[in-house]
Amino acid sequence: MQLNKDVSQQDTSLTMTMPNTPLVHNELKITHGGMIATLIDSGMGILANSTVPEGYATVTTDIQVRYVKPAIGDHLTCKCELIHRGNKTIIVEGKVYRDDGELCAVSTGNFFILKI
Repeated sequence: MQLNKDVSQQDTSLTMTMPNTPLVHNELKITHGGMIATLIDSGMGILANSTVPEGYATVTTDIQVRYVKPAIGDHLTCKCELIHRGNKTIIVEGKVYRDDGELCAVSTGNFFILKI
C-alpha cells in the first residue's frame, strides 16, 4: 500500500499517507471504503503501539469509521491523535483527508494492551 508514517516525538499523534491509485479504487473509481478503513486502522494501531513499553503490544478491539466524502485525488492523509491511554486500553481518533484538504472519513478505535 506504500504507506508513509510520521509519529510525533511525544507519541500522541501520527500522520500517515497513502497514494490513491486505481489499485485501491472501487467500481465507482473512488477509494474503496475497506482501503480507507485499513489506512485508519494501521495509523491508529501504530500510534497506540508507540505508547506502550517494550514487551507489550496493542490490538484493535473495535473500530468505527464514518465516511464523509468520496476519497479522490492523488493521495490520502490519515491524521491520528491519542485520546486516552489507560492501563488496559487506548482510544485513538483518526481522520482521513484528500489532497485538496477535504475530510473524507472519521474514525475512533479502541486498542487492548497485552503483554507479549
